[in-house]
Amino acid sequence: MRVIIIAAGDGTRWKNYLGVPKHLVPIDNEPILHRTVRLLKKLDINDIHIVGPNDDRYHVSDTRLYVPVKNAKNHDAVELPRSKLRGF
Repeated sequence: MRVIIIAAGDGTRWKNYLGVPKHLVPIDNEPILHRTVRLLKKLDINDIHIVGPNDDRYHVSDTRLYVPVKNAKNHDAVELPRSKLRGF
């Protein structure tokens, strides 16, 4: 099974509440995005794709990160190789 986690919103309603994007809010000291991936893997779901910003906090091991292309006519997203992520 393939899972796509959409985490690319601007968070305009969130307004930086708690000082982090809503996908990174900690639950028991674990960002919700990482927790979601961990729980999916626990269910033997390993084909996990994340659509999110070019931010190393959104890269979770054994997942693929896709970054939306701003102003693309057909709203494309491109896979971002790990080597292009900040901090890696």
